[in-house]
Amino acid sequence: MPPDNTQKHQTNPMHWLILLGLLVTIGKFAWDLWSGQASASQTAESAEQGQPIPESTTVAPSAELIPLNRPASVILPVPILQQRPELYNGCEVTSLAMLLNYAGQPVSKLELARKIRKDPTPEVVDSAGRTVRWGNPELGFVGDVTGNRRGYSVYHGPIADLLDQYLPDRAVDLTRASFDNVLDTLATGKPIVVWVTEEFAPTNDWVTWDSPSGRVRATFREHCVLLTGYDANQLTLNDPLDGTRKQVDRANFQRAWEQLGQQAVTYR
Repeated sequence: MPPDNTQKHQTNPMHWLILLGLLVTIGKFAWDLWSGQASASQTAESAEQGQPIPESTTVAPSAELIPLNRPASVILPVPILQQRPELYNGCEVTSLAMLLNYAGQPVSKLELARKIRKDPTPEVVDSAGRTVRWGNPELGFVGDVTGNRRGYSVYHGPIADLLDQYLPDRAVDLTRASFDNVLDTLATGKPIVVWVTEEFAPTNDWVTWDSPSGRVRATFREHCVLLTGYDANQLTLNDPLDGTRKQVDRANFQRAWEQLGQQAVTYR
């Protein structure tokens, strides 16, 4: 009779318990690993799609409060000032005075007219009365701001510098930014000094003259206003020329603004 080998093929119950414990441990490790990767992937995907990120994730605050979705319309209640009769050529400093008063810095247009940087280069005209030499508005006010003598304008740089004297480290020169950027900034509640034409439309009336710092291209149709609102088709502005609030065509205004070098100054 052959030997009984049944004992050899019987499984010890302890072996099953050890194997089961090992499988449970491996399964738990695999689940933890998969869950962590899925959570990280979901968080990254949510951030990319602009969805809320879980509270456990820390996000640094934005430095500028620029709206991701600009409101369809905005109108800021900025009090209006008129440049005349004291400042016949003072649209720039009067627009700045409106901005500063709205920002909580009470200052008069006359004070700003005294403080604005000037380019003292005298005007020289030819026999036909055309200006052949004068100052550079990029450097300071050209001519006489009061109108007692002929005057032209001052551009964004000196205006931004003067603004910085009243609002230290808060002046923002948006010159050469896109018009969408200008409107985004306006939507945050900040009015903006902008350079356009008196007609708020493009012009073909341009002149050139020499200055100590180089050739200047200018238009005597130049004007400066305070931009205070917008909607889909129109812009709202404070016009210092006659001291009124106006609504003008947005497309024409933008083209004139671009002609004048996309100049814009505001504050943060």
